[in-house]
Amino acid sequence: MAGKIKVGVIGAGRIGKIHASNIVYYMPQAEVKTIADANLTQEIEAWAKGLGVAHVTKDPQEIFGDKEISAVLICSSTDTHADFIVKAAQA
Repeated sequence: MAGKIKVGVIGAGRIGKIHASNIVYYMPQAEVKTIADANLTQEIEAWAKGLGVAHVTKDPQEIFGDKEISAVLICSSTDTHADFIVKAAQA
């Protein structure tokens, strides 16, 4: 493998934090490049920084527009999943 799989995570609530942390701690072949959360707080930014995440944003479109990201975890509220799945597939 040439490099690490770059991952974008949408949603930094309980489930998003679990999945992002698992990638960082248990998947050396992958890295969380961006975390997007519509309700971005300083607590989320501090947590992401502690994981070594390069970029945190309120706008998930930044994940879909990043050509380096090849996997997206959709950990936002259930009612947002369909829209994000379509956008991720089109990216």
